[in-house]
Amino acid sequence: MLLVILYKILLVDKYYVVDAGFRNTKGYLAPYKGLQPQNSKELFNYRHSSLRNVIERTFGAWKNRIRILKQGMNHYDIDTQVKIVIACAVLRNYLREYQSIDEIFMVYEYENIVVDDIDQQMAQSNNVGSSSRSHDREMQVQREEIVCTMWENYIKD
Repeated sequence: MLLVILYKILLVDKYYVVDAGFRNTKGYLAPYKGLQPQNSKELFNYRHSSLRNVIERTFGAWKNRIRILKQGMNHYDIDTQVKIVIACAVLRNYLREYQSIDEIFMVYEYENIVVDDIDQQMAQSNNVGSSSRSHDREMQVQREEIVCTMWENYIKD
């Protein structure tokens, strides 16, 4: 759930950046499945995966540093959860600016670690069958718009 909250904060259009285990439906931006990187969809998948990796490592570090995230926030309403996540980001930025070395954050920033996130599995189970076909189409269109823009910018450079 924590990853989902961060995704909503980071993305202007308020949808979750999820892995291929989720359906691409309203509020859930999933990657394309089974593609080799050679076109716009593959570029999207690569960047999508990179973003998820950064977010998962960030939450891994936060959970090791900030107790409330490790204990869980399910008993707080969603607005309070969002505020807690924002406060964690502010605290992290403050520590980065004014503390010369923070070993916990350094481990997550510089090592290729895999973060096992049970919250992600819980969110995945909540997504099954939660959407109508029209919402699915809306999210398909939104994903295609992102892919086209991303690809056009990529081939310009």
